[in-house]
Amino acid sequence: MAEGWIPDGPDVVPPKGYIRIQDQHGNRFWISPAQIQPGPLRRSELTPEQVARIARFKGALAEQDPTTLDQACENFMRDADPDKEIGIFERIAATYAAEVASRNQPSAAERKLLYRAILQCSWSSSLGELLESNPGLKSLPDLERVFTRYSAGTT
Repeated sequence: MAEGWIPDGPDVVPPKGYIRIQDQHGNRFWISPAQIQPGPLRRSELTPEQVARIARFKGALAEQDPTTLDQACENFMRDADPDKEIGIFERIAATYAAEVASRNQPSAAERKLLYRAILQCSWSSSLGELLESNPGLKSLPDLERVFTRYSAGTT
């Protein structure tokens, strides 16, 4: 455990702005975003198919994710299993698009909260865990539907 990391637990209330991470052993911690460092590049390039898949989900998430396609590709070159990680983001994008479409003209603030909720669905094993890690999500209408839609992989 690195300095400044706070072990996660049921009674842990992290400082405002901290994010929850999971280490390579499955242990969860809260850290300041300033502590995040990019890992090493694990490959020199992605396949054309992988780049096309990234471009597609980047288009769907453009309002919420300001990274460029080049930055996103570099980030996926750091992953041990880029196809698995790309698949997670494809699922996030599909869930986001379906949820936005099913809401009555959601505001920018609601869309931002929705995106944050879906991101956190990708590493939460239950609705309870999702709410435990971010109680502010309780204000998002139909959060249970969002979690179920993401978890089932249906849109």
